[in-house]
Amino acid sequence: MTARDRRLKRKIERARRVLGTKTNRETIERALDTVLAEEQVRRALRRAGGTGGIEDVVGRS
Repeated sequence: MTARDRRLKRKIERARRVLGTKTNRETIERALDTVLAEEQVRRALRRAGGTGGIEDVVGRS
């Protein structure tokens, strides 16, 4: 296993703990869903002229 593979494995393991997922596939799908949802929020804020903000209602930092 290369150093790059080990780093990727550690990233997936960390993401799994953060997301509470059980498999690599579930972890990657949830991570992608999160990124895409956040982009939708950013687009909506840009359309609104950047006014307002995002309130963290789920306790994520």
